Amino acid sequence: PGSVVVKIQTTEEANLASAEAFGLYGREVGFYQNLSRDCAITTPVCYASAINQQRNQFTLVLQDFSDLQMLDQLAGANEQECLLIVQSLARMHGLFWGRTNEPQFAWMYEFHDQAQVIFEIIEPLLDESFKKYQGSVPPATKQFLQTFTSRMESLAPRLYQQKSFIHGDFRYCDGRGLLFSAHGRSRVDYPQTRS
Repeated sequence: PGSVVVKIQTTEEANLASAEAFGLYGREVGFYQNLSRDCAITTPVCYASAINQQRNQFTLVLQDFSDLQMLDQLAGANEQECLLIVQSLARMHGLFWGRTNEPQFAWMYEFHDQAQVIFEIIEPLLDESFKKYQGSVPPATKQFLQTFTSRMESLAPRLYQQKSFIHGDFRYCDGRGLLFSAHGRSRVDYPQTRS
C-alpha cells in the first residue's frame, strides 16, 4: 500500500495504566490476529501485529482509512446512520451469539470480571467528559447518560443472560460501516447491547 497506519502503546502514564489493567493491547492485537476478517463489520486490513505483554507494548500496521469521513461524535448520527450502525452491530452479535466459549476465543475477557471496576470509574469519567465538552452535549443527552450510568450496576445481571462479543470502541465512517477496536467478550441482553 501507499500508506499505512501504525498503532503503538500510549506514552500517557494514566492511559498506559488503564491499558495494562484492562488488557487492552492484548485484546486489540488478538482481535486483528483472530477475528477482524470474520467479524461481519468493516475493519482495516492488518498487515502486521506484535505484542509484548510483559512490557505492555504492541504494534499494529493497519490499512489507512484516513480518506474516509468519520461521523462527528458530538453531532451524532442521523436516522439512516443509526439504522446502519444497529444493523452492523446485530450482524456481529448474531455471528458470535453463544460461541464465546470456543477455544479459539480464550484470549478474550469476560466483561463481568471487570464490571465492578467499570461501575466505579464510569460516573467520574462521564463528569470529566461533560467538563471537557461543556456546551457541546445537549441537555437531554446529558440527562440520559447520567441516568444510565447511575443504573448500570443494577442493570448488570441482565447483561449476563446471553453471550456474544461486544466492541469496546467503534467509529462510523461514511460509506464503509463501522470501524472498531479494543474488543471484549460479554453476556448481553440483546438488543440492549453495550456499545
